[in-house]
Amino acid sequence: MADQQRGLGERVGNEAHDATDTGNPLKVGGHANAALRSAVGEDDRVDLSCDLAGQARVINDVSTPLFVMGELVHSAVDSGNPIKIGGRALASLGLAVSSGDRHDAIMSQTGGLLMAGNDGSNILNIELNAFGQIEVDLAAQSLADITVSQATAASFNAQVQGNTAHNDADVGNPVKVGGIALSVLSSAVSVGDRHDTIMSLTGGILSSGVDGTNIRNIAVNSSGQLEVDIIGGGGGGTSETDNSVFTGGTTAVTPIGALFDNSPPTITDGRIGAPRMDSERALLMVGNVAHTAVDSGNPIKTGSRARSTLDSAVSLNDRHDDISTLTGGRLIAGVEADDTLQNIRVNAAGRLEVDISSQLLANISVGQATVHTPQPIHRTGLTV
Repeated sequence: MADQQRGLGERVGNEAHDATDTGNPLKVGGHANAALRSAVGEDDRVDLSCDLAGQARVINDVSTPLFVMGELVHSAVDSGNPIKIGGRALASLGLAVSSGDRHDAIMSQTGGLLMAGNDGSNILNIELNAFGQIEVDLAAQSLADITVSQATAASFNAQVQGNTAHNDADVGNPVKVGGIALSVLSSAVSVGDRHDTIMSLTGGILSSGVDGTNIRNIAVNSSGQLEVDIIGGGGGGTSETDNSVFTGGTTAVTPIGALFDNSPPTITDGRIGAPRMDSERALLMVGNVAHTAVDSGNPIKTGSRARSTLDSAVSLNDRHDDISTLTGGRLIAGVEADDTLQNIRVNAAGRLEVDISSQLLANISVGQATVHTPQPIHRTGLTV
């Protein structure tokens, strides 16, 4: 209305606030600025604020909700750029709204969007367990309702991960896994590539180890037995259970070595030590009770060197073989009055040779026959 013009260049709308809308709107502009302007006083007039491209700035606050709508209606052909949206972060669900009401998009506190599904009639939230895993009810499903699609190179691969991170305490149930069954190894892949788990045709998983730098497959022979390289702390290759049967020419044995040392170090009680040998590789054997010690233990069964004649005498304090006859009789010695040791002599018939020239007859007993009247030996004869 012309009578509503006030002053030079000043215009007002033709309808008051809250009146029924009529007429044509005025085209308006605003103040272009790169940053927001300073706040004015309460109830002051302000310029419409625009960015440098002429687009009006709309700022939301708690008292004036900001309404934004897309440029395309529902079911129209998609075009343009999508609007980036967020949602309300909650730790637990709020109260349900009435059907047809608006509802905030609900997200977890880490940004996961709450998803729902349709059971055929109702829209329901997808349920998870305490570990964030989707709960699936198979009891009401038939196998025909479950489809497992194989991922192709052009589609996204399904990625499954455990519910416990590396180096965390173990919880939950393990996942049953398999692998590709092969009789021979396939070609090596490049470093860093994915590789199938390899199994034997009977289900054994191919295992590997590290040589300090490189990862290598564990080797076995054609019988499936481990091939080992003992680099220290061992050497023998056989073992038998205590009291097991030994079969000559069949049961494997392990040769032993011994220490040649004229002054070996002492061994602490309860420790293992190497046996000793002489310079000619013969094992040295000693009794378990020292000279003049109280006798204990079991004696060692010994043999001797069979001879028909005596060897040459050895030097004083030398070692000497134990001597026996060819039929096992042991050569024995006696001691003279001056403590000299002499071999006891026998004649060609094997009878003891006795020197009675300095003995009393009373000192001589032969079987059950005993000289009853002891007399000295006379020069002129023998009296009985």
